[in-house]
Amino acid sequence: MLYRQEQYLKQIAEARKTARIILIAGLHGSGRSSLLAETARSIREERPPVRIVNAGRESGVTNAKELTQAARALGVGPSALFIDDADLIAPLAEAISAILEKYSVTVFMTGRNTNRLEAALAPTFGPAGLDCLAVIRLFPLTYGEFLAATGITESRAALDLYCKTGGLPQTLMVRPDSPSAAEFAKIRANSFLLTEIVEEHAIRNPAHLRALLELAARSTGESLPARQVCAAFQADRITISAQAVIDYLGFCAESGILAPVPTYDIGKRKFVDAANVWYFGDAGLRAAFAKRQSPADLARAEENLAYLRLCADGWTVWRGKTGQSGTAREDISFVCEKGDRRIYIQMIANTATQGARLRKRKALLAIRDAWPRYLIDADESEEARDGIRMLYVREFLQTGIA
Repeated sequence: MLYRQEQYLKQIAEARKTARIILIAGLHGSGRSSLLAETARSIREERPPVRIVNAGRESGVTNAKELTQAARALGVGPSALFIDDADLIAPLAEAISAILEKYSVTVFMTGRNTNRLEAALAPTFGPAGLDCLAVIRLFPLTYGEFLAATGITESRAALDLYCKTGGLPQTLMVRPDSPSAAEFAKIRANSFLLTEIVEEHAIRNPAHLRALLELAARSTGESLPARQVCAAFQADRITISAQAVIDYLGFCAESGILAPVPTYDIGKRKFVDAANVWYFGDAGLRAAFAKRQSPADLARAEENLAYLRLCADGWTVWRGKTGQSGTAREDISFVCEKGDRRIYIQMIANTATQGARLRKRKALLAIRDAWPRYLIDADESEEARDGIRMLYVREFLQTGIA
């Protein structure tokens, strides 16, 4: 594995102290199966020994009955059950419950669609109780990890490559600076679309789904109301129903290619209904659906990367709304919480005018609390003042926020 292996293994070891089911979750191509196998190798080295049983499609296990039969090999004493492709086993929760009741076992699992797996397991194995579920989330490589994995020297050109390539380990099968990298990225995105969404949901018109993802790439960090999407499609002579748009966005969220981010009204301290904004789960997948490589598109790509960096660092991320000058309102790029901490972040694009920069700063100053505020700038022209901290985007993408 190319990234954060030790960090993820430590998270898994910590989760074993309280959870008996550990789900390794993440986007297709993020290295879930590799981490599952590495976890098994790590446990084999433990003393006293832990009995390990592998189950899943490669072991011939395709249903709940076969899974419970395979579990007989766990025997007595501490054991670990590893299940790849767990989402192909049904009914999974009932089988896991029976196994946990009979054996002194920790169950490790992953699958093609871990969002669906988590949704299926959470009602039975909630955060309370001895059989609780722990989820270890794998994220794309951060910018620093991308540089380390490829050996590319940090520069503006390196960040451009990262925006186009993204951070999924599967992507690095081809060097991002090779002539074939762009074509490989398109092939990988097409494969993802086909196997993770089109075939999974028997979509009859994949062209409409592709058009939606192209619109999402052009509108990264914005809301996608169904009626507005239908109107945008109509301008391109594409007819689609509002319900189809809603369904397609749901399929994309379930696969992980798109992530819905709720909007939080900071002054009223409540979430705004039906006001999600959308980001891609990987910058490389986004780049494959972004037709134009313009300064404005680069700004959207950097904002998407900032969102992914914050998630990888353990922050819970929302879009913020704050009132200014009576009824006028201005977005806050990110409202972030981790434990008992909160921070506010404004992204300033490389194309931003002086007026836009001033509005971004005023929006931060309009927030009536004392939590830290940051401006993340595409260049180094802004100065830290008024209690607002400044970060250069390339610096932030490498180091995050401590």
